[in-house]
Amino acid sequence: MHPQKIKTNNKYGTNFSLLSGQTRYMYGIDDSIDFYDMQEWGMRESIEGSEIYFYDLKTRKIYSPFKKEKNVLYGKPLWQDNYIYILQGDFNRKFIRIYQYLPENSLKLVYEQSLRDMSLYNLELTPGDKVYLTSTDFETFNCYWPKRFKMKFIEAHENVVYIDKNRLFIQYDKNFDGDFSEDTVKITDFSNNTLSEEDGWLQQFPDGSWKIVD
Repeated sequence: MHPQKIKTNNKYGTNFSLLSGQTRYMYGIDDSIDFYDMQEWGMRESIEGSEIYFYDLKTRKIYSPFKKEKNVLYGKPLWQDNYIYILQGDFNRKFIRIYQYLPENSLKLVYEQSLRDMSLYNLELTPGDKVYLTSTDFETFNCYWPKRFKMKFIEAHENVVYIDKNRLFIQYDKNFDGDFSEDTVKITDFSNNTLSEEDGWLQQFPDGSWKIVD
């Protein structure tokens, strides 16, 4: 096999990764500082900030929807319902924002919240029947938008990977003993009452579908 080379003409020093759930867009972020660390460091000093880029495999163009700004960071973007959703942390104005974006088409602010009202630990966009803004703070899962609720995890190593209306799809290591574990998908309600459980790993495919792979 000889892999095809994709020439991005990247002059930004950014590594691009394919955006999950589709095959057209790649993304790159030029700084890996997360929101929680920025909250800690921002109390002491200003940082350069990060910039997010998108590479279109069809047009072979690189797009940057925002100019770089001090103390403004970006989380991993999400592909949902034929749009890119971008998570922005603005530590100058103390806001978390979510934008809906399509290169050469539209950029729309869809949600804004004071960062003082949330935990920034593992703050991210979580896929589902719609886009969810969530954080996982040790044993607690927090959802801030479009629904607001909090849930305590029961098992160690639990991670919410998909939200479908009133159900959570939780990936965790069953029978974890430090050396061996069974990948398990648990479907629960918002109080972590188990509705069903299956062996395997929940994965998103390039056509946007989700499947449990065992």
